[in-house]
Amino acid sequence: MDIITTTLGGTDGMGKSIYNFLASVRLTIVLFLTLAVASIFGTIIQQGLPLERYETLYSPRMFSILEFFDLFDMYHSWWFISLLVLLAMNITACTIQRIPAIRRQIAREAREADDSVFTDSRTRIAIHSDDPLPVIEERTISFLKAFGPSPRITRRDGKMYFFCERWRWAKLGMPLVHLSVLLILGGALIGTIWGFTGSMTLIEGQESNMIFRSGDDDGVTLDFSVRCDRFTVDFYPSGMPRVFKTDVTILENEKPVLSDSIQVNHPLFYRGLKFHQSTYELAAVKDFTIDARDQRTGENHRLTVLPMKKASLPGVDASIAVGRFVPNFEGQGPAVLAVYIEPGTPHQIFWLPRNRPSQAGATGDFIFTFEDFDGLYYSGLQIRKDPGVNIVRAGFILIVVGVALSLMVSRQRMWVRVETGEGGSRITVAAQADRNAAAFEERIREKARKAGLA
Repeated sequence: MDIITTTLGGTDGMGKSIYNFLASVRLTIVLFLTLAVASIFGTIIQQGLPLERYETLYSPRMFSILEFFDLFDMYHSWWFISLLVLLAMNITACTIQRIPAIRRQIAREAREADDSVFTDSRTRIAIHSDDPLPVIEERTISFLKAFGPSPRITRRDGKMYFFCERWRWAKLGMPLVHLSVLLILGGALIGTIWGFTGSMTLIEGQESNMIFRSGDDDGVTLDFSVRCDRFTVDFYPSGMPRVFKTDVTILENEKPVLSDSIQVNHPLFYRGLKFHQSTYELAAVKDFTIDARDQRTGENHRLTVLPMKKASLPGVDASIAVGRFVPNFEGQGPAVLAVYIEPGTPHQIFWLPRNRPSQAGATGDFIFTFEDFDGLYYSGLQIRKDPGVNIVRAGFILIVVGVALSLMVSRQRMWVRVETGEGGSRITVAAQADRNAAAFEERIREKARKAGLA
């Protein structure tokens, strides 16, 4: 951002002072540093938790300080939004102050007949030629076309002047970058003020139109419903979940209008809302599948065991029951607390992690393997509404264009003057480039040789 020291004509007193304050680069630096420090606090302090949770995390004194500065919901606090608004005003003032100079540079008339450029320009090349004037004119036009569009030609005082220019619009790079920052700030503010993030919990077969937000007892009521048709989860052998997804149906006026699956990193978009798969929990277990291998006969028996119910073992007067289920037993995944029951002997109680066989019986007659279970899950969905997200995206696209214009495109201008005398013609070339002038001059000399001028 350029430092502007010009004064604003026609603006006096306090208005002028306010304008100069808003257009100050020092203000820009202070705001960026303040926002950076505030963002560090916003990263360290987890945002949006219930106040009761913060009371357990911090001492009473620290809790009071953090609450006073709204650091538990910092990005919605009045002071953080005020900083963003002030930064937007600062960038706007800087841009407005700079625009007249840029407009003059873009709209400036070509200086094709101004001899001063042949003494003031950094790049100047003088060439002597004995060729006829029409040949020189043709070669000069060919030479300049190598750099841009057809040159303008002016004849004055027995001299010929040629002028060509390209990438005049590169000067718009800086205003575009400023505009892109304003769009990003505006989109972020719109998302902060009118957007929200909440959650919805659904059990298979259940539907809901209520989104719950942390710290908001009323929540958000949708004018449509979301139904959980099915929830599935696959596990690694270690018991860690590999993939879990929720098949949902959107209901409008109790009629299904959309069915889709929501997975981690595969959200569902509907009417400006973004549905993420965030979590799941086991709500209930219906039954368990246990394989029982009889060591004496070598036979395998696949049993379906209901919670707290005995299942008889074929061929013997014994049974197996499940007294308890845990979704993750000592980091080994799901497991059941099995009970081997045989009349006349004490009950044998043992943990049976999934897919990890265990022996039971008076002499280890059976090997039991807990293979699977039929559970009822509830799916936790995170719902986010951000009406400013498209504005932010437009800002990022614009910032790429602006930075490309500012850093990768160089405005280039070239002038050629041809003076004819008794000893031949004198061709003078002058050129200006916003950056990389040395390479530009080298390219000019190369093109002049190829065109037959030098």
